[in-house]
Amino acid sequence: MRLSVSLAVLALTALPTLASSQEAVPAPALQMGDAWVFDRAHEKGNTGFSQQRVDLKVDRVAAETVLVGIKLDGAPTAFMDHMVGPDWSQTRLVDGKQTLSGRPLAFPLVVGKSWVVDFFDTNPHGLQKTTREHTLYKVVGWESVTVPAGTFRALKIEGDGTIQAEMAPSATVVNAADVNPSVGTAVTQVNRLPARTVTVSRHEEIYYAPQVKYWVKRTEEQYNTENVRTKRDTDSLVSFTPGG
Repeated sequence: MRLSVSLAVLALTALPTLASSQEAVPAPALQMGDAWVFDRAHEKGNTGFSQQRVDLKVDRVAAETVLVGIKLDGAPTAFMDHMVGPDWSQTRLVDGKQTLSGRPLAFPLVVGKSWVVDFFDTNPHGLQKTTREHTLYKVVGWESVTVPAGTFRALKIEGDGTIQAEMAPSATVVNAADVNPSVGTAVTQVNRLPARTVTVSRHEEIYYAPQVKYWVKRTEEQYNTENVRTKRDTDSLVSFTPGG
């Protein structure tokens, strides 16, 4: 029988076990049926904003991989399965090889620990010919964080780095005013951009709560070359239901 856990009670009862700031936190013991619900907010510039609720659940646990299903909360569609590592790391197939593309958590976690993720993607994405992501993560310390699921004592991890993309040449057609409206004649202007390198900086803040086997809050921000924030995505935990 599955037991739906009251997050507020779970968070409070777990506090005494996290008293030591130097406690090493092991990788979570994920099991089939573990499920999370998150509110996901997306901000673009200072005008764009959208929010959606997302469901995650563990569909399969193997020795080296975990299959996690993701879908919009309440959607009639099936979960879309994603393969991750037991430590929530991600890989991509690059040049025929599974390559580490993300590791926001490197267990065991202990205050002061740091690690680097450097990922070079040669698979084209739109106008992006290649992409390199370089991030330095560091475990900062224990903090109290409040999300819709309740208040948790969580281990804060910060990540700082850059995303650099080699862009292919491109052209944008701009329609100007009609020269002769009666016959539909218009002047068009073509803006051409040469091949170029685009670099943005990024900052992450992750609050990992061992009692829910995942983070309870995660924020990722991107900044342009003038250090102006252009994007921010925030995940906040709404509920957790353990499997078994």
